[in-house]
Amino acid sequence: VQAMKAGLLEVADLFCVNKADREGAERFAADLREGLMLALGPASREREIVLTAAIEDRGVVDLWSAVERARAHLLSTGAWEDRRRRRAREAVRQAADELRAAAFWTDARRAALERLAAENLAGRLSPWEAARRLAGDPDANPA
Repeated sequence: VQAMKAGLLEVADLFCVNKADREGAERFAADLREGLMLALGPASREREIVLTAAIEDRGVVDLWSAVERARAHLLSTGAWEDRRRRRAREAVRQAADELRAAAFWTDARRAALERLAAENLAGRLSPWEAARRLAGDPDANPA
């Protein structure tokens, strides 16, 4: 249910409803299917929902088969490589952001941050104007 609320249905390629031996598991799987239809439309048919009762070793083989089918589908459509490229780009972007942030936060900027935050707190400066000054925006008024 939390995954539905958080918009995670679009991310997963396969869903496993464990504890299928409990009352309500079938209904939950049906609700999940409806949520997928709302979120993805016809593409939702590509997402399998497998019910398992792991403690009883029920459905585990079906789950593994579904994982293999999902992987084969991703490989055959090129989605596997697309995702790998997207993850690699994101990893490099994140590393670059961290390097920029480390270079940005000098002792002088930390001191300026305190002064600018005090001005913002006093109502003399908006957070955006303070940030522009901190970043050294040439169009911002000097601090």
